[in-house]
Amino acid sequence: MLTPPPGYRFTGTVRELAMGGYDPCARLVDGAFWWSTRTPDGPGTLCLRPAGSRLVATGHGPGAGWLLERADAVAGLRDDLTGFAERAATHPVVAGLARTFAGLRMPATGRVFPRLLRAVLEQKVTGKEAFRAYAATVRRFGSPAPGPVANLWTPPAPADIAAAPYWVFHPFGVEQRRAETLRRAAAAADRLERCADAAEATRRLVAIPGVGPWTAAEVVRTAYGDPDAVSVGDYHIPNMVSWALAEQPRGDDARMLALLEPFRGHRGRVCLLLAAGGRYAPRFGPGCRSGPSPGTEAPPAPDRTGPGPSARRDAGRRLRPDRTGPECPAARRLRPDRVGPAGRRQGRVSRRSTAAQRRAYPCWKATTSGPAARVNQRSGRLNAVTVNQTRPCASRSTQNASSPRSGWPGSVPYPNPARRSSWTAQTTRHGADSRSGPTPTAASTWTPGAARGALAVTRRPIARCIRQLSTASAAAGKASRSSSARWCRWW
Repeated sequence: MLTPPPGYRFTGTVRELAMGGYDPCARLVDGAFWWSTRTPDGPGTLCLRPAGSRLVATGHGPGAGWLLERADAVAGLRDDLTGFAERAATHPVVAGLARTFAGLRMPATGRVFPRLLRAVLEQKVTGKEAFRAYAATVRRFGSPAPGPVANLWTPPAPADIAAAPYWVFHPFGVEQRRAETLRRAAAAADRLERCADAAEATRRLVAIPGVGPWTAAEVVRTAYGDPDAVSVGDYHIPNMVSWALAEQPRGDDARMLALLEPFRGHRGRVCLLLAAGGRYAPRFGPGCRSGPSPGTEAPPAPDRTGPGPSARRDAGRRLRPDRTGPECPAARRLRPDRVGPAGRRQGRVSRRSTAAQRRAYPCWKATTSGPAARVNQRSGRLNAVTVNQTRPCASRSTQNASSPRSGWPGSVPYPNPARRSSWTAQTTRHGADSRSGPTPTAASTWTPGAARGALAVTRRPIARCIRQLSTASAAAGKASRSSSARWCRWW
């Protein structure tokens, strides 16, 4: 039976021990926190259940005794807040968060390698990729946890990780660099578990190749409850600290450490409070809507109540009288906020045309002229006429010609054709027999241009192209300077 302090936040405290809501080694079930780990006595499971103003701790498995001795540390009841109130009062944001989250504590598990396993898999990847690799590694090398909870796992033994080759981790999305770092850390797990404090553990951790200050801080903050551990090298924390403490949307590690210097001794605690309070930096990526910086005015909204389309856009075109206002389709394409490179207005991409390009087989008619560059293709190879052109289109060329056996297209579409202004497309015309496959015929390559010939492309109905494709013959390859060819572009 444990007695927490007044205002103790149980869920917020033990949440730091789990990697999201689906951690295979930690779980909240009916208000009780179940956590499994490997102890010096063997695998064990600890259950912390609130009962009024107290916590009830129960253990399962061979390591139950060791876990019950450290149950108060795992619950964060050994967290020392000495001197934090005075330091927090020096900044209004930190002081407000300290009052709001006064019951939040930092747990200390006393186990280094389980947290090191997570930290190595979290290096330089997104959260989803890290969780996928961590969950797959635990289920591959771990074992079911003792206790009544189903689908709860015990972390892998360091010896099993050290003995596994690096390529075993490839199906989990772990490349060789992180796999080798994990294997080296597992080989040194015994020495790491014997560290007396966070400072000694940090020195031994950074001595392992592939483990830096970020990984070491993530480990000692959870294993030893170090309130001063700062994750130097993190992608988000410097921006979060700069935004919350200095109202600067972006910052680096040096700026973060300078802003956290008045809170030395509790710098890691300040970062946890900022994250718990949601004091994240604004995002400026595509599609992100972030508010203006504090103390600044929002930019004025674009004026969309002006006249209709410009005279240049409407030249040679007559609009209906009831569709000439500022909200007509033509005016919506000319809004001042839709300006592309070089000051050119970007029109709205039609959803219908985009869907048609992705679903159908657009067919074209090409009129080509120019000297033949290659004839007499080898028997059994692809019978094709290849045309190189530079024009805005919705496909990109492949390095190799398509194969008659695989059926892979000679041109592959881009996901969003509107985001490509121009590129070189390689289009291949196939001529095949229904039973024996492609007929070896002559193939030619034309180069567009004023001196080498010209290329004109017009759209053709798909039904007509399918008929032409089914009736392709060897005579289609006998192209001359005045001949014309038709082909179907596939994706």
